[in-house]
Amino acid sequence: MLFRSRRELLAFQVAELQELNIDPSYLEQLEKEQQTLANAEQILQDSQQLLAICDQAENFNLRDGFNRALSILGNLKHKPQALQEVEQLLQSGLIQVDEATHCIEHQVDSFQADPQRLQQIEDELATIFQLTRKHRVNAAQLHEIRTELETELKGLTDGDNSLEKLQQQADKLASEYRQAASKLSLKRKEAASRMSSQINHQLQSLSMEGAEVLVQLTPLDGENVKSFGLEEVELLIATNPGQAHKPLAKIASGGELSRVSLAIQVVAAANTNIPTLVFDEVDVGIGGSTADIVGKLLKELGDRGQVISVTHQPQVAAHAHQHYLVSKITESSGAESTIVDLDKSQRVEELARMLGGAKVTQQTVCHASELLELASL
Repeated sequence: MLFRSRRELLAFQVAELQELNIDPSYLEQLEKEQQTLANAEQILQDSQQLLAICDQAENFNLRDGFNRALSILGNLKHKPQALQEVEQLLQSGLIQVDEATHCIEHQVDSFQADPQRLQQIEDELATIFQLTRKHRVNAAQLHEIRTELETELKGLTDGDNSLEKLQQQADKLASEYRQAASKLSLKRKEAASRMSSQINHQLQSLSMEGAEVLVQLTPLDGENVKSFGLEEVELLIATNPGQAHKPLAKIASGGELSRVSLAIQVVAAANTNIPTLVFDEVDVGIGGSTADIVGKLLKELGDRGQVISVTHQPQVAAHAHQHYLVSKITESSGAESTIVDLDKSQRVEELARMLGGAKVTQQTVCHASELLELASL
């Protein structure tokens, strides 16, 4: 809209300037003609007086004066050199007076007061000076203003043609986008049902019986073009049977979120390229056989990429390929966290401590060794 309005304004302004001859030399000529016609009566009166002085006055005029002087000098015998030079100057002066007289007579004969022409010139000058006020420049700069406006108008006119081409390209790309997005939508619908089923199967083994994840596809407004396709994808969950499905982030607890995330990652692992996954206490609120399942799932993920898991569950830790012990030392000067890579005997010792607490017995050590052996099978 703004583009079209600007183009229309420029077209009007250019046409307005093109109707007038705003060349600086023409403006100067026009102003001189206006001054001459505006003072026509005075010019004629003064010209008549000049004719009288040069040639027509009865009592005395320049022509008669020069002729008298030359007559005196012509009759003078034995003229000195100085008077001879005076005679030459007077003869030259008489010639100049004659030429001046002819010029004045021609001016008087050819000069006409033309009120109609004067009005035409004044109207044209008034229009020009109105444009100078409009564009805030002097009359001599109007020619530059017209050139600038013509250049801008040409650019916008050419741009209008370019806009048509761009619109055609945009329509073509939009059509290609919708074809590709429609194919993606079909694949999403097929995958959503399959993925939901697989995630829910994993949740049952993670002590979330009755929980159900739903992959919801919400169509977008048809005019909206998004990089991710024609619909928004959101994970909904119902943590108990009979409950309505709600956004995962709003209903699930921290531990539930971790387990749902683990289930999703296990299902998606076959098609994901994420090099490293970090789980922070994914086993919160679970134990026993469920914790062992979590450990197995993490190990399965670890076979496809790097998995880092922070855990306090020995059943989970036993399935790791490598163990690190994180501890914090607090002193009066401050606190310091350390991380230590554990060897096999240290792994058994740390698992025994996780099983039995501060006091480690031979029985807990045997239990820890058994956990590691079973996890490695």
